[in-house]
Amino acid sequence: MPLVYVHGVGNRSGNAYDTWARQRDDLFREFVLPAMGAQPDDAILSPDWGSDGARLRWSGASLPAEQIEILGSETGSNVGGSTSSDGSFLTEVAAHEVVDNPDAVLRSIATRDVSSALDLLFSLVPSATGEESARTRAAARRLVGYCRFRERLHPGQDQVRRYPWLASVVDDEAFLDRLWAESSRWTFDHTGASTPIGQQESAVEVLGGRDQLPAWLSRARRSLRNALARGVGSSASAVVVTARALLGQQLAQLAGDALVYLGQRGDVGSPGSIARTVATAIESAHGGRGQSGPLVIVAHSLGGVIAYDVLTRFRPDLTADLLVTVGSQVGLFAELALLGAEELDPPASGAPPGQIEVPPNVRNWLNVVDWADPLAFHAERIFDRVTDYRYRTSAVWAHTTYLRQPMFHARLADRIRKALA
Repeated sequence: MPLVYVHGVGNRSGNAYDTWARQRDDLFREFVLPAMGAQPDDAILSPDWGSDGARLRWSGASLPAEQIEILGSETGSNVGGSTSSDGSFLTEVAAHEVVDNPDAVLRSIATRDVSSALDLLFSLVPSATGEESARTRAAARRLVGYCRFRERLHPGQDQVRRYPWLASVVDDEAFLDRLWAESSRWTFDHTGASTPIGQQESAVEVLGGRDQLPAWLSRARRSLRNALARGVGSSASAVVVTARALLGQQLAQLAGDALVYLGQRGDVGSPGSIARTVATAIESAHGGRGQSGPLVIVAHSLGGVIAYDVLTRFRPDLTADLLVTVGSQVGLFAELALLGAEELDPPASGAPPGQIEVPPNVRNWLNVVDWADPLAFHAERIFDRVTDYRYRTSAVWAHTTYLRQPMFHARLADRIRKALA
């Protein structure tokens, strides 16, 4: 059975997006497809509406930011200019995690939340294919399983009580070596269920053991370290300018795509090109489902608006067993009455939320909101059959990295299982 993914940014060209997409699909295959009852080699349909989206004709010259060097970058990556595949994301991290010791940023984040440190690290993992991709997925399953095992074992505890060894590590290299070694005592399935393999605490070899930390995780750590090292000593104003410029780029692309979509949306009898592209992919998944299982649509950012619009306005004959909107603006668009089906008076003070009726062809709807994501909006206060899942990362780069985070996928898989049960 296919999973339909609707992307949320029009411009999907270049190595950066290709890397992001491969990482996203690897995590879909490791966590989300099994939660649907699908196999890892089942299709992931991702309709590409990018050619019909917005284009900044002068490469963002209208953005209110000068061509400034990003936190002393040695790579020449500039705001408003070209970046390497990880340049923009690393810049966002550097703008947020201003630290005195760039060798210990993962450890510092881990004292707040080990899962967040893991998600940050995997957001920097190089793209892999073939056998290396399978190893990356296995490593994600192992580390996520270990973290979730410790969460269940010590619910409500702080990180040092949950991971006693955390107090003894002093830098990121030691943190990763110990995290990898500790996770070697169990095997984990796709649900995070653990099976001990009989190793005792004293038997764990932290360094130089048979089960060494994968080289690509070490490379990801070094990429983060180097980016943060260039930012040490940067002024607060430089960090603010950098963060604002990066957010400005995201807002400009989102606003442009939204204006293009709404301006060329079409009507029920003649939908616009973007709606047609997405509808065709959903129809293909819908027609091929047979007895193979449920149809799940995952949509990010503006993709959530488009998917909702297709299902409720243009193709109500298509049924989604589950719609998942991630970091999306569906609730905002509905409040602004931009989708054409919200001709309702605002609720009176004290009235219950959920004034807009979700049609029955959307059987379940889950809306993911990261409180740190300025482009994510609530939906359950507006619609009658949707559940907001509040996902905390405390990261200004949250909007671009939901689907690169293994812990996010694992937790999303839990909700998918419950919704489809």
